[in-house]
Amino acid sequence: MLGMAADTGESKSSLARIKIHSQPIKGKAEINGKMMNVDIVSAGSFFLANIEGKTVYAEKIRMRLFMQRFLYQKYDPVNKNYVKTVMAENLDIDLKDNQGNFNCGKPSGYIKDFDALSDDMQTLIRSIKRTRSMYGTVTFVDAKDEEGNPAELVDTPFVFDVAVKEGYKNFGDVSNKFAQHRRLPIMHDIIVSTAERKGPNGPYYVPVCEADLDTIHEITEADQQLLRDFQ
Repeated sequence: MLGMAADTGESKSSLARIKIHSQPIKGKAEINGKMMNVDIVSAGSFFLANIEGKTVYAEKIRMRLFMQRFLYQKYDPVNKNYVKTVMAENLDIDLKDNQGNFNCGKPSGYIKDFDALSDDMQTLIRSIKRTRSMYGTVTFVDAKDEEGNPAELVDTPFVFDVAVKEGYKNFGDVSNKFAQHRRLPIMHDIIVSTAERKGPNGPYYVPVCEADLDTIHEITEADQQLLRDFQ
């Protein structure tokens, strides 16, 4: 924050990032006296890597959302990385991206006649994903490690990027519910699981979420400090 990191060689700390595991993790278990191949971790489980040297998995998580931002991103298959814009509080403005352009190449403003665009531009726009970047604390319910052993992950600061269209909308619906009840998201938990969907390249998983208005958190000074850290 003081601008001294370049001289001292120190790097910024990174947040643990929540992701969704699209494939099951196989293992062996004894069933009726026989060793059988079983799914130790189910496909569609959430995972959070590098927590005390281990990766922790769970089929359901409880999030406490402190802050969210929005960006555009698209995958670049040539360079095998992502083109991303800066983050903003909404997508109503043009956002500079890391290739020196705006909106990852998407034209500004509302497109009245999508079909009138060239095929290349239509393909480009379809490849650009609205992304909801969320920051908060997370608890993994019935957590386990990759060997199926019980694990613990409670109130851990995280970042979770949701770019899948259905998942993006699901979290927007939860935000609207908080607004309708005049509640701050930080005051409650969001219960999140996943649902399987079929795609052209096989199954994928989208986050499904609901607001837990019955669980109420008091906002503490430690919460306010964590919010400042996220910002």
